[in-house]
Amino acid sequence: MSRSVTALVVCGLLVSSTLPVFPEAAEAAPKWRLVWSDDFRGKKNAPPNPRKWYAQTGDRNGWGVGGLAYYDPANAKQNGAGRLLITARKDSSGTQCYYGPCAYRSARLQTAERFMQKYGRFSARIKFPVGQGVFPAFWLQTRNAKYGTKKYAEIDIAEVVGARPRNVYGAAHQTKQVVSFWKALNKPVSAGYHVYGIEWTPKHIRWQVDGKVYGTLKRYKGWSFDQPLQIILNLQIGGDWQGPPNAATRFPATMAVDWVRVHRKK
Repeated sequence: MSRSVTALVVCGLLVSSTLPVFPEAAEAAPKWRLVWSDDFRGKKNAPPNPRKWYAQTGDRNGWGVGGLAYYDPANAKQNGAGRLLITARKDSSGTQCYYGPCAYRSARLQTAERFMQKYGRFSARIKFPVGQGVFPAFWLQTRNAKYGTKKYAEIDIAEVVGARPRNVYGAAHQTKQVVSFWKALNKPVSAGYHVYGIEWTPKHIRWQVDGKVYGTLKRYKGWSFDQPLQIILNLQIGGDWQGPPNAATRFPATMAVDWVRVHRKK
């Protein structure tokens, strides 16, 4: 046993006190090891690294959520200055979507077949776009399990409903939505970059913005979040939750990603 001087804050007052310290009982800060990352150091207009990302193509009937964008790999490019830009634009190409001629083009990237992990710290530094009908997201998902089945698992690390420009949402889905959290920032998310992340363990999932926890889901009976999940970055337009864009929505809309990192506990 050792002793140290500890400063305590009690009811807003700073109190100095000498207290015993038990190192063996103290909760050590988690030690993390970087196991996967992308800093998007490619050349200007280069696609994201194909060894790390797979770009989806098509509208897939709205991906089950009423999305209006046709996903085109050409809408995800590196800018030559360490950023990935996922851009949504109005589409007049005549490409057919499930609802008729596609109104928008955007991009969706995922790491399935290239990288998946169970548990860890998943984080990304992102500047999200906003506007009615704009719905960017950074999330994790099972590779093949269908939504609503017992094997399905989805962790939404950060989602932005563009009509609510200061809010960041985090959620977990299994056979249905298990839990949802949100945090209001001081400024719109489009005003600058923030680090969005989770710490995911066998016992809990914790959602963070700029290192500060704003939501926690503890393990429960029937928990399906014990399997490797893939990373997804996408910029959805329209959908069941946020509705379609309106006349005030500005295009092109760009989701700028500075980096994505995955750590595992040592």
